[in-house]
Amino acid sequence: MSDELQDIRIAAHSVNKADALMDLGRYQEAIPLLGRALGEQPEDSWLYCKLAGALYHVNDNDKALESAQRAVHLDPNNSYAHYMLAWILLAKQQIDPALEHARTAVSIEPEQSGNLYALAVCEYRSGHYKKALAAAEQAVALDPENGSLHQLLGDLHFGLQKPKQAEKHYREALRHDPENAGIHCDLAHALASQHKVYEAADHCLAAVRIEPANEQIREQLFNLIHHDLVEHSGSENVLQEFDPVIRAFYQDELSRRSWVSRMGLSSAITLWIGGLLLLTLLMSLATGEDITKLSGLIFVVVFLYVIFFVVKMVVSRKRTLLKAERKRP
Repeated sequence: MSDELQDIRIAAHSVNKADALMDLGRYQEAIPLLGRALGEQPEDSWLYCKLAGALYHVNDNDKALESAQRAVHLDPNNSYAHYMLAWILLAKQQIDPALEHARTAVSIEPEQSGNLYALAVCEYRSGHYKKALAAAEQAVALDPENGSLHQLLGDLHFGLQKPKQAEKHYREALRHDPENAGIHCDLAHALASQHKVYEAADHCLAAVRIEPANEQIREQLFNLIHHDLVEHSGSENVLQEFDPVIRAFYQDELSRRSWVSRMGLSSAITLWIGGLLLLTLLMSLATGEDITKLSGLIFVVVFLYVIFFVVKMVVSRKRTLLKAERKRP
């Protein structure tokens, strides 16, 4: 009996150290400690869950999958094991089995907001948008003070082309985490979609101040000012409405860009297609061919233009999926 108690003490000591390291984000250092604990307690489903989580955080998803599967094998009613499996399988692009395990986790512990969070992401990845929204709303009802859940709800509403509802949840998420640059950017997207460009720019600037080296955030702020305001109005006078810091940022970014990079993607595609149509007309004039004989080329050009905007809309909707995939359990 004393040997068994000693094994338990050794395992507990290793787990406590591993937990402390994981709280500090030092997952790689926690892995051998969890392995040591499992050497003493090889039938502990929760220890395998912890190991799966640590491996997942260092992107060793194959070993994480093995550990999570072992946890489920040892205790099929361990909802956290199914929760971990859902996230790991999602990272491995195995959507259907991920959804199955997320649903199982919720069926075991339906009042656990984390399980509902995972289920919402898996349902969205599976194309079940209304079910995803319902799961996220259930999660928020259980844990209304959880900013991450509000951010997820904002993502889902934005992905479903509902920027006003997305704005509401992003604001609530920001209330809980005002120094989160990502939430400021998300809110900026939602505001810009409602033509609230000035307020959107303010949130982009807040994000730039939090993460000044983040090029994606700087690009978002520049595009808001340049494409949504300056180009739309045809004058830089609209800049007078902005904070002097934003004006200085815009002028600095503008001076470092070529005329091609100042164009939005839509404008560039429009210019390209216009050039092709002009080329078609010139070819007709030069060869004397009836322009109707070149109608096939014109059709292809117009078709590509339509495809571009369809793809742009789909990418806008799927941005939520990419964000959700980056979230860690």
